[in-house]
Amino acid sequence: MRHLFRPPPRRGGALLPALLLTLAACSQGEEADSPAPNAPTTAADTASEPLTAGEWFIEETADSAVAEFGPDARDPVLRLVCDRGSGTLTLIHIGRGDEEQIYNVEVGGQSAAVQMSPSQTGVPAMLGEVDATQPVFAAFSQTGETIEIGATGEPALRLPGHTGISRVIQACS
Repeated sequence: MRHLFRPPPRRGGALLPALLLTLAACSQGEEADSPAPNAPTTAADTASEPLTAGEWFIEETADSAVAEFGPDARDPVLRLVCDRGSGTLTLIHIGRGDEEQIYNVEVGGQSAAVQMSPSQTGVPAMLGEVDATQPVFAAFSQTGETIEIGATGEPALRLPGHTGISRVIQACS
């Protein structure tokens, strides 16, 4: 069974709010507060960053359950796969794949560090097994939450939560 999630359309453009913020900063006569270079990013800093473009696709079979995020079902950038037989939940970031590294996963104030390794299939991708019982992965299924996944020095994926992900996680619990 395949479910398609389409987020509601965004209203208004980004140009007007950006222009208003620029004018407000100029009218104060002082430099606007901005984080120092290489300062740690806080939740408040990332709240206004845009979400990664795409939508969730959920598929369940007798052997597996899969949640994929991307511009369409044929071109995902992230995959969360449950192998029902082994009970293994695997996180896959497609399009990356140089060397092992730690990815940070954050959702709703919870976080987890995941050891990711390059795929051995010849397709650039990083993958790592995750513990489906960690609360951060259950939070993936909460609508209204933003999922951030990335490694140090790389732009993070910022995805909306989706209720269908709970079926993938439950399949491996």
